[in-house]
Amino acid sequence: MSDVLKGFEVIDIEVGKSDSVMTVGGNMVKFNKATATELMHPEFVRLLINGDTKQVAIQSCTEKTRNAVAFSKGEGKQVYAITLKVPAIVVAIKKLLPNMDENDTLTFKGKLFADDKAIVYDLTAGEPIKRRRRRKAGSDEEVEDEAAQAEEPKSTSKKRGRKKKQ
Repeated sequence: MSDVLKGFEVIDIEVGKSDSVMTVGGNMVKFNKATATELMHPEFVRLLINGDTKQVAIQSCTEKTRNAVAFSKGEGKQVYAITLKVPAIVVAIKKLLPNMDENDTLTFKGKLFADDKAIVYDLTAGEPIKRRRRRKAGSDEEVEDEAAQAEEPKSTSKKRGRKKKQ
């Protein structure tokens, strides 16, 4: 081998760019749709934690895997973010976030490990969710609104138009 490549290191392609985001707040852990896509829309996942490194991982698995939880509806069918409200999962993750206030909502960006069918989140790199300000209807009063609520499905029912008397 020649000295041309001396000092170079092989790029680790196993750690891929990921658009996955995990949101922790209240009594839930939420994953965006990109998480399901990057894991190939698994029906079931398992969550793993590493207390020493303060990391959480989500990994595709089968229904028969111990501690498996239902996850994605399948490719093309997963319309909204995936919310897990399993108390054991929420408590385990929040234990690794001792400075998190009960009213806080934090987001964490993931790193994809395609060969392991897993995404890892660093809990030391959480960012508070951005709150939007909006005006209350018919008032000059501003109301805080969590950006996460904007992802919730809108009601499909339509109000029948009634004219207001003037």
